[in-house]
Amino acid sequence: MKTYRRLPGSRRGFLHSATTWLGADHLLAVQSMRFREEYKRFYLRDIQAIVVADAPRFHLSTRGAAAVVLWFAAWLGLREIFPWTSPVWIALGIGLAGAWLYVSANCSCTCRIYTAVSRDEIRSVYRRRTARRFLSEVEPKIAEVQGVLEGDWPGALESRDVGPPGSTLAPAVAALQPANSAPARTRTLVSDVFIGSLLADALAHTALLVSSSPLFQWTGYGLNIIQLAAACAIFVQASRRRLQPAMQKLAIATLLTLGALYYARSILAGIAGTNMFDTPLVRIFHEAEIGANVVLAMIGLAILFNRSGQAGEA
Repeated sequence: MKTYRRLPGSRRGFLHSATTWLGADHLLAVQSMRFREEYKRFYLRDIQAIVVADAPRFHLSTRGAAAVVLWFAAWLGLREIFPWTSPVWIALGIGLAGAWLYVSANCSCTCRIYTAVSRDEIRSVYRRRTARRFLSEVEPKIAEVQGVLEGDWPGALESRDVGPPGSTLAPAVAALQPANSAPARTRTLVSDVFIGSLLADALAHTALLVSSSPLFQWTGYGLNIIQLAAACAIFVQASRRRLQPAMQKLAIATLLTLGALYYARSILAGIAGTNMFDTPLVRIFHEAEIGANVVLAMIGLAILFNRSGQAGEA
């Protein structure tokens, strides 16, 4: 009877799942389609290369979906008991969504195994941290079977084709990279909208210091939604090398600042037992949001017009 040990990495979707197992002399990739399973073996002696390449992977697992359902159920159950639950839960949801987008866009990868006759993707490995753990367990086993190369092995590998006939490793690695090979830019239409929304948000909160009109309040909410959508688009563009990482970091800082201010204002209003828009502290938070938006917008403008950074990237 063969014994298997499950390797790091597991992809669980609503209809499909994937895992990889380590046997005595081979790897076993298992793909489940709920009603049937497919198995593929990769013998350790036949593995020529394992290639891990950065790539965005926006995968929502069943555990992630369950977390969303629990978040929504808790919000429905608590919002009538504690008045401050809604803003706190919304801020928490924004933070969780931002974290998922960041991990999907910047901490994801593809993993493929090359043999003399095949090139197959290991679907259970789609995060960089998981890929490092996967390789740390598989590489020693391959070394035990194939041995360790000595001497001028880099030169020998350069002249050797890896993978099935007609498919070398270099083109395969290029295929795993984002299709857009143009140099990353400091600005796009999305980044311009993002910076503009920060400045407009600062003006809206300035107006709220003078008047508590619902129009200004809803304008602020609308601008926050635009900022969230633009930040998500910036994550995607940065992962595809269309935007420099500086703009992505600004988007992350904006989301964290927005969530922190919203969370702090809601908590203090809940402790006071009043509507958060009627507390004396609301003016302080409006001023804090104005200052934060202005600072973030100025940083964004500096990034937009940073020609030297763009030239260096090119």
